[in-house]
Amino acid sequence: MRPVLVSSYAYVNPAIAVALGAWLGSERFTAHDLGAMAVILAGVVIITLAKVLRR
Repeated sequence: MRPVLVSSYAYVNPAIAVALGAWLGSERFTAHDLGAMAVILAGVVIITLAKVLRR
């Protein structure tokens, strides 16, 4: 499989973890928590795009 497809877990896992935490663990998330997740996901996107564009 292509590395980009295999590395897609980096985008999906954090969102699934947050959803499971809210559902199973009754965790509460603030705007700061969700903003931090967005920053982390943006970093993953930037790194992945940089690797693809470098080729």
